[in-house]
Amino acid sequence: MPPKKRQLSLTSFTKNNKRQETGNNNSIENKDSYPGSWFESHNLLIGKFGDPQTSSKIAAFDLDGTLINVKSKYKTPQDGDDWVFAFPIVVDKLRKLYSEGFHISLVSNQKGLLVEKGKKDLKKQKRIQDMKHKLQIPFWFFAAKEEDFFRKPRIGIWYLVAIHANKGEKIDLDSSFYVGDALGRPAGWRQGVSKDHSDCDLKLAYNIGIKIYSPEEFFESKIKPPKIVDPVHPRDLTSLISEKKKEYDGYENDLIENINQAKKDNKQVVVIMIGMPASGKSTFVLDTLVEKCGFTRVNQDTLVTKKKCLDFAAQSLKEGKNIVIDNTNPGPDPRSEFISLAKSFNTLIYCAHKDVPDQVVSHNNSFRAVYKQAIAIDNWVKFESSYCYPNPDLINKPLEELVELVPDPGNKVSRIVYNVYKNKFVLPTKNEGFHGIYLIPFSANNNSDLESKIWNLHLS
Repeated sequence: MPPKKRQLSLTSFTKNNKRQETGNNNSIENKDSYPGSWFESHNLLIGKFGDPQTSSKIAAFDLDGTLINVKSKYKTPQDGDDWVFAFPIVVDKLRKLYSEGFHISLVSNQKGLLVEKGKKDLKKQKRIQDMKHKLQIPFWFFAAKEEDFFRKPRIGIWYLVAIHANKGEKIDLDSSFYVGDALGRPAGWRQGVSKDHSDCDLKLAYNIGIKIYSPEEFFESKIKPPKIVDPVHPRDLTSLISEKKKEYDGYENDLIENINQAKKDNKQVVVIMIGMPASGKSTFVLDTLVEKCGFTRVNQDTLVTKKKCLDFAAQSLKEGKNIVIDNTNPGPDPRSEFISLAKSFNTLIYCAHKDVPDQVVSHNNSFRAVYKQAIAIDNWVKFESSYCYPNPDLINKPLEELVELVPDPGNKVSRIVYNVYKNKFVLPTKNEGFHGIYLIPFSANNNSDLESKIWNLHLS
């Protein structure tokens, strides 16, 4: 369980939190007139500096590689002073935006802020505090510390910007923008430059529906940056069915046809699934084989041990049931014991391989982790046409109460598990004892419009 949410200072979050008019606070304030204060929970670090103006126009920025760089020769900052503005005109540019009535928020992924329990890493806070003194404008800083719905490219922090930081003002998406360096650009997009570490900034902007700028495009007017390539959503890959190899005897419809024929012939059937976690394997099992075809599901996540799976499978076969082995079963070894058991009952033995592109599996893995959080805060804002409308019932709710409304994320399967699966994977063959081997492509069978809405976001 994550540690209990804690707060460093809530003075500026709960005091004088009344709606203010944009036109009354465009003047640049003296640095001493807007002290910084911090809110921290297990998954968020939020700073408020001065009394930032609200606006229908949001100017949002990434931090590292966009507004600031490491000053020393090292890749990561060595202390709170190891930073420099990434471009000479950062200060002037942000002051100009403020004078033009933009609300300014910095939105950053900072998983590295998670430190040993009982200790605090104050380097980031010091860098932001020092930035405040140099910028001399009020602004907000949001950092996502965990792998949850607040982490870019997911849009949880945007909801906090809309509801709390911008005090519920209607946001004009066409007039708002995000500037970030994680755009998925390849190595060499600029001479001597390596590829971007991520494309989460690009996907964040697409999820929200606002313009995206590279730092070079925004801060270097003389430089013509390369065109930013639209991100590919996993839904566009689901129609790419694997090339039908000789080991496959057909697809899902062929498997179902043979199952129905077996029922007519009074023959028992054992289906052994193959597929990575988050490939949609269990969804196919539950929605199709269990619900529609009447199979009994044998699953080690539920039964805990393989012995219990084998015992339950044997008992179900004795009772004349058709069964499906809903485990990952990457290689011949984990499949062989169930095949031997099925042979002892003289059943038909089919293999159903849920073969799904890695990008789709990664997306599904993220979806499972953040789904409950996304559901919980869906009513915070409404996107309609080119506007974002915050929920008026939540505008005056204190920040700590808003954060408490969000449940913890679900479990996300680690990369190690996927790597182990890939290392052990062997394409199934008839030599193992299968009577038929079928390819089951991925299908996004969402149960509701809200589920589809969340799945169709860029999540990883």
